[in-house]
Amino acid sequence: MADTNLFDCVKAVNHYLTLPANDKRLAIKKLLGGIIANRGWNVSQVIPSKTSNRFTTDSIFDRMNPNLMANVIYYLHISTDKQAEFDNICTVALNLLADSIIDDSDNVVVRGGKKGFAWNKTFTEPTCSYKACQSFIPTEPINVGNINLTFTGKEKRMGFDVNKTTDLVIGVARRLADDDIAVGLSTKTQLTINKMTEAQQIVGNAQSLSIENRKSVGSAVELLLTDVDGQLSEEKIDSLYAKEKEEIDKLCPKVEAEESADSADASADEPKEVKPIAVKPDLVQGINAILSSATDNKLTDIREVTKSLAELQNQSAKLMSEVSVLQTRATAVPIDPTGDVSTADMGKLTYKVIEKKASDIFKNPRNGRKISQLDFKIPTLEWSNDKGEVVQHPHCPPIDHEYQFRASHLISFLSAFVLRQNVWCHGHTGSGKTTLPAQVCARIGFPVFPLNLDSNLERADLTGQTTLVQDNGASVTKFEEGVLPKAMVQPCFLVLDEIDASKPDLLFVIQRATEGNGLLLTEDGGRLVKPHPLFRFVATANSRGQGDEHGVYAGVRPLNGALLNRFGMFIEVKYMEAEEEQVLLGKKYPSLAKDFIANITQFARLCRNAFSSGETSVPVSPRDTLFMCQLYQHFFSVLGSKQQATEFAIQLSVLNRCPIDNKQRLVELADRCFADCKFTTK
Repeated sequence: MADTNLFDCVKAVNHYLTLPANDKRLAIKKLLGGIIANRGWNVSQVIPSKTSNRFTTDSIFDRMNPNLMANVIYYLHISTDKQAEFDNICTVALNLLADSIIDDSDNVVVRGGKKGFAWNKTFTEPTCSYKACQSFIPTEPINVGNINLTFTGKEKRMGFDVNKTTDLVIGVARRLADDDIAVGLSTKTQLTINKMTEAQQIVGNAQSLSIENRKSVGSAVELLLTDVDGQLSEEKIDSLYAKEKEEIDKLCPKVEAEESADSADASADEPKEVKPIAVKPDLVQGINAILSSATDNKLTDIREVTKSLAELQNQSAKLMSEVSVLQTRATAVPIDPTGDVSTADMGKLTYKVIEKKASDIFKNPRNGRKISQLDFKIPTLEWSNDKGEVVQHPHCPPIDHEYQFRASHLISFLSAFVLRQNVWCHGHTGSGKTTLPAQVCARIGFPVFPLNLDSNLERADLTGQTTLVQDNGASVTKFEEGVLPKAMVQPCFLVLDEIDASKPDLLFVIQRATEGNGLLLTEDGGRLVKPHPLFRFVATANSRGQGDEHGVYAGVRPLNGALLNRFGMFIEVKYMEAEEEQVLLGKKYPSLAKDFIANITQFARLCRNAFSSGETSVPVSPRDTLFMCQLYQHFFSVLGSKQQATEFAIQLSVLNRCPIDNKQRLVELADRCFADCKFTTK
């Protein structure tokens, strides 16, 4: 058997342990014998201290139980770069061989009679896991017995550390996942796993690894992905990424932001022209003769055939492109390129609809590159006042350049927008449910009308009501429109905030409005308000509409299935990842030390994990981390002590607002992240 690596051996032993007893023993015996033979070691003679009996390698193995043989295999594969350490490891392993045929009483094991030492002693069953491979110490070595060992070759793995290389592969896979985060409906872990094969190729080429070493790394990765004990968690990915970041930057540098070019985009929309296949001139005559004969003279010139084929391919590509455009238009409502609305602040404003590629407006937040999944056109608005000056709509949110988009959210939200679907954004408090539509609209020029569905809101606030007004000295009734009819007739997003805590009578009104057929105003003589083609609903909630899953959001109730069905896209807005949050805090508070920001984000992450697992009822949002930084900055300027400033910031923002039964757990988490500080449960 060819020499192999520890991870391959573990994979093999994993399989062998599932076999029947005799088959298991024979398989492991064959594996060990092949390893020893391939290393060129002469173990044909084993000479115990008080016997002249001689045993062959095969007879030695016959006196070893499978667990012992597996442990010897592991010893023979322990990684080291130092020859002296390697020699010692080999000695220990082969002492186990010697120990298998001799006990403390010097009883020699022979065939057919006495029970051997290897069968009387309990040997630890090998742990077949990635974690065990990385730091394997099977049992305490037993330094008895002697073996006549001759080295005829060197260990093949010298200078190659499969563990370190595997760690590097994981780090590179993480970098590749970051660059391709736009596929984004998966977790970071799954994205990393998806990139593992590509990462192996990059690392293998960069280190000029042999085929054997590449197989070793592949086995290690495979074992890691199937190993429950040493599973690839997000924490492990983050740790390895940070550990190997310098090397990762060399192998897989971050790509600088790309500059978009309109000309390039325009050409990308057009299908590439197919050229006729070139035919060798000296073969034309012969091919034409065969072609003419095969087609009864219907086709006589191969050059004309290839030309016609190319033309058909080009026509087909053009038709498919036109069909794609027509299919998109068929599902859309015609949109007037211009229009006007009245505003309370700026009077009458005129808008112009300009179609732009979403990929030109929104870039990959991790590397500034285009997101291929956003390579479709979306309507944007340009506003002008009565003087023809380009202005910003008073209800269009300002652009927050420090806002951290997540590509998966962008893909989902903008796809829903062009498909004329209402969006439901749900997540924990402070996760960014409301900020997401606001920052999307800020960049495409759409006004946002937030509607907080709290207990004070009445039906009349939504639809409108009849009031008495003075007209030429006479009192007359007039219908004053509510939020819904005002918003529905213009291009905008109406954000239904905390919809899952709304009163039932309001939800029935909203349900009718979300159907898309218009809103019937019975209070205004049965007038039907038709929605503008660029009007959209966005609902924000702490739940999916099925009730409070966490038991911490008072007033949240299950909603009518008919209402939920009016929202085509459900986007779960989770808390930011640690790396994203560090970037955000660093931009907002550039003067703060990186280690302090890292500690803050670590504390927030631990608190969120505790909240998700039900240990606490206090979620710590990015809003909270921003406030912690603000408090720290303030108290440090006042007190001049980093320790005291940290204690005040954490205590006042998080610990003092949590329930008594949660406080001790949160104090423990704070102590873990801020070792020099003292926090109290009082």
